[in-house]
Amino acid sequence: MTDESLRQPMVTIDWAEITAAAPATPLQQCGVLGDVSESETLSLSQLTRLGLVRLNSLQPFEVLRSGLAAHNLPLSSGVNQCLGEDPSVLCLAPHEWLFFSEFLGPERLLAAILPAIDPDRSAVLDVTDALAVFRLAGAAAPWLLNKLCGLDLQGGAQTAPHCARNRMQDTPLTLHYRPAEGQTRRPVFDLLCDRSLARYTWELLLRSQPHAEELYRHHGSFS
Repeated sequence: MTDESLRQPMVTIDWAEITAAAPATPLQQCGVLGDVSESETLSLSQLTRLGLVRLNSLQPFEVLRSGLAAHNLPLSSGVNQCLGEDPSVLCLAPHEWLFFSEFLGPERLLAAILPAIDPDRSAVLDVTDALAVFRLAGAAAPWLLNKLCGLDLQGGAQTAPHCARNRMQDTPLTLHYRPAEGQTRRPVFDLLCDRSLARYTWELLLRSQPHAEELYRHHGSFS
């Protein structure tokens, strides 16, 4: 090392700037930059900046429901039922719920849930960074899902908000159905899968999009 090299200024790393940067989304983390695909009849997008918290509890249901209701968190004991607009509370299985919010981060969800539960009989876990969430909206969305999973999308699309666990090809996922919205009355489905399967799931949806749109053109909406 020469004297000249010793006089070169050292590189300063701004750790505050690095830590303040937005974390990579599930698709960005696996090298996929685009996360929106739009057409007239089908919209695919990745949802980010969510709050996702899972609750498992062996508390008596009425006690648990009463405690959470005080924090405006409705709870249902019916498996596959969903209550609330935001946060939505999905009953995934007996004694298991997922709190889903597009406006509240996990910290605020946890702040509302933790005071209402018995920690000796309940387990609460922030799963926001463990999952990838994709939204399908539009008249062709039921056709796309009907191709890829074994759920009764035709009957389900006529009912209230609900959820279901299923497989889409090789991907285990949770499907969250929201009633048709807007003037066009387009159905909306949120797909939640393990973050490690984000790229596979996204590419599967993109490859299936043209055929779903073709099915809609030939057969119209599910009715």
